[in-house]
Amino acid sequence: MEHRVSKGRPHSPARPRSRYRRVGWFQELKNGRLIQEAESAGYSAFITADQGISNQQNLLGRGIAVLVIRSRTNQIEGQLPTVGAILMELEKIQPGQIAFAC
Repeated sequence: MEHRVSKGRPHSPARPRSRYRRVGWFQELKNGRLIQEAESAGYSAFITADQGISNQQNLLGRGIAVLVIRSRTNQIEGQLPTVGAILMELEKIQPGQIAFAC
């Protein structure tokens, strides 16, 4: 799920969700540049498992929110138990904020 972003209201099943590779972004992009590209493309949320992103990125005044998934592993199986928390945080998170889902 790392580097996953959603357009529009991120929790809405009617809105598209896409992985950055599918929209033409390169795996070499680091979080700061990837967040910038996602924001420029009109995405409202950036979901990552990067635990250090809150210390690395300043989102003040940005039009995108960051949601950090805290799970025991970066593998999808380890992240599945956090789906409920992710959806709840996506309901509340605002542009320029960093939130955590565990």
